[in-house]
Amino acid sequence: MKIKILYILILWGSLFSAVSSQNNNTIISSIDSENFELFKQSIDGLDDIDLVLSNGYTILNYAIVKKQIDFVDYLLLRDVDIEKASGLYTPLMFSVFSDTVILNQLISDGAEINRTHFGKTALKLALQTGQKQAVKILRDHDATIGLLGGIDGPYIFFDDSSGVPVKILVTHANQLIIDTLQDDNKNFYVQTPLNDSFLVALKHPEMELQSVFEKPDKIFAVSDIEGNYSDFVTILVNNKIIDHHLNWTFGNGHLVLLGDFVDRGTYVTQVLWLIYKLEQDAHENGGKVHFILGNHEAMNIFGDVRYAHEKYHFLAYQLNKDIRDFYGLNSFLGLWIRNKNVIEKIGENIFVHAGISDSLLQARLSIPEINQMVHRSFIVPVTEWDNHIQLVSGQYGVLWYRGLVTGQSGYDKITEASLDSILTFYDGARMIVGHSLVDDITTEFGGKVVRIDVDHYTNPSSGIFILGDEIYKATKAGRKELIFIKP
Repeated sequence: MKIKILYILILWGSLFSAVSSQNNNTIISSIDSENFELFKQSIDGLDDIDLVLSNGYTILNYAIVKKQIDFVDYLLLRDVDIEKASGLYTPLMFSVFSDTVILNQLISDGAEINRTHFGKTALKLALQTGQKQAVKILRDHDATIGLLGGIDGPYIFFDDSSGVPVKILVTHANQLIIDTLQDDNKNFYVQTPLNDSFLVALKHPEMELQSVFEKPDKIFAVSDIEGNYSDFVTILVNNKIIDHHLNWTFGNGHLVLLGDFVDRGTYVTQVLWLIYKLEQDAHENGGKVHFILGNHEAMNIFGDVRYAHEKYHFLAYQLNKDIRDFYGLNSFLGLWIRNKNVIEKIGENIFVHAGISDSLLQARLSIPEINQMVHRSFIVPVTEWDNHIQLVSGQYGVLWYRGLVTGQSGYDKITEASLDSILTFYDGARMIVGHSLVDDITTEFGGKVVRIDVDHYTNPSSGIFILGDEIYKATKAGRKELIFIKP
């Protein structure tokens, strides 16, 4: 008798499972095929409207993903759980990518607009992924967000009507302070994450007209800081480029910053203002700061902000600005960066963020011509005004080329013959490049290539010194190791 009852229970369970599986598949199929009548029939026969489908979604979340407005509305009328998540996203989060009607539906039905799920809110998700319409709707319904990553700013924009620079200061207390910088007082302090500050004297950005320089007695070069203010300062202090008060101590030496000082990190603004300050300090002491742009500076100029830290997406929201405004034509830092070069020759050393390729060499463009072309592209939309612009800014251009580093996906390693042709045309002894991450600072082809892009968060190496005919690898702690000497 017991065996018979057990058999009946097992049979009933199997039949129930089969029916449930069939109904599950019917719901998914009805949503996929937009068959609203079949969907209603399937929903009306359910005991649990909040069940998880075989594809991992709740019924509501799958309807949102598929942008089925009527289906979502019907589920809301049936008192579906408006907060039940599927994986990383809540229904409100899914609606950020779906349809503005659905987003408004969920808000009207009481979805918790500031709910945090796995460290995110719907507003954070919309900001990070550039869903502008969703951001506006959430903002209009009082979605809030806090500033992340500590202090930041100031940001300086030019007032459209008067042309007067306006300062926006973001303080420790996450308060936004807006000031007008007076003509007779354009000095301001920049707060840093190291609990100190430095004074900046604002001057109108000037075009970097020169791109070929005589060789100085000493050069220090570093690349790819990516908003890492603390390590940037540590490198400069320990290698005696600046002192602990951020004052220039490198005399008539030249500091070369080889691109990608923006994106990824949380203190990009402080890094840029420090570079701006050091430019003036170096000039007053007979030295020079060369801020050579990388692909990430160019990406920000052209509005590609996908690598910006989420802090800056959230900050732009607080300022009621688009994140692209931070380096736009009305931004002081945007104008300043647009005036920088993408390649320079200092003595026999060619400094370029990514490298010079065979393809670019074939165009026979001089270093000044390359810089002029990029400067123009930063201001004038590129159409067909120059057939060579892709050779400069494309895959094989000075901002992106990776053929000087072994094992870089999608690029053939440059041959020594090609490298010699490039160096001969530009009358240089070597190329010094960043861009392509390497395990350590090294030379190749008998010192004709020097690669200096290392992970500054983890790597003890920092940059290079060029002293006469000798090249030294410099550590973050300030030690030097000879890596090349001219035969």
